[in-house]
Amino acid sequence: MDKEKKKTWIGGTRPLKWTFRCAVAGVALSAGVMLLPGQAMASDYWEELEWSQMETELMEGNSVEWHLEEEAVEAAAPAVPRWRIQLTSEQLDLLERCVMAEGGGESYECQRAIACVIVNRVLSDIFPDTVEDVIKQEGQFSTWPEQIESVTASNEVKQAVREALTAAAIPEDVLFFRANYYHSWGEDYCVIDNTYFSLYPGMN
Repeated sequence: MDKEKKKTWIGGTRPLKWTFRCAVAGVALSAGVMLLPGQAMASDYWEELEWSQMETELMEGNSVEWHLEEEAVEAAAPAVPRWRIQLTSEQLDLLERCVMAEGGGESYECQRAIACVIVNRVLSDIFPDTVEDVIKQEGQFSTWPEQIESVTASNEVKQAVREALTAAAIPEDVLFFRANYYHSWGEDYCVIDNTYFSLYPGMN
């Protein structure tokens, strides 16, 4: 064993580096990080720290493991995807209730597409710039205000809305939907369940 690495022991039984490696591995496993053969996650931590700094921290009774656990949890946590539009909690609730009123009896795929249409309208130059103004725009949603204000969104609808906010399930120029048949003046896009989705004329 290298003399420089042998000189520091914990309890006189194990080299400090060995103990430190085990501590990091334990932290990573407790955080849900799988250490595969050949994966150098644990060693990456101690190699980035000065050996003397680790020795000082441990000998002074400081918790190096606590800092490593925090970093391991951050590394293991999935990245939170950004939403396509920014919403307050009140705006999110309104969007969920609108999708519930418009497509609560339809499939998950249809609910997600309905939510996408509303998000597409917010992003479009043709419609208002906020969820409230899009939903409350005169002549656009027949469920406003009575049904939307009285309905409670299901967990399925809430999940569909969040998926629509994260990624477009339909093209951004799909701006209309209605039950039973296509709009006579729009450009046909697709039918999901009993809902017909259309492009704005001339945008396709």
